[in-house]
Amino acid sequence: MHEEIRLLRSLGSPIPIYALVEAVEQGHLETIITLLELGAEVIPSDITRALNNEYFSHSKKKKSLIKRYFKQFGYEI
Repeated sequence: MHEEIRLLRSLGSPIPIYALVEAVEQGHLETIITLLELGAEVIPSDITRALNNEYFSHSKKKKSLIKRYFKQFGYEI
């Protein structure tokens, strides 16, 4: 899916504001990285809420990895 996102972005398609939130909720690591690389808008409070969403319940390891991705891009989650 991340390659399709890159293709759409290269064709001028905007990144939907909640695409990154949905990727975090569902734990799609490659999509998260792709969206961050492409400049998706980051709203830290929304990302934190998505990461802690009990419906999706990620392991501590996955949560830590996602937080590190954001930190690499200058965001404390």
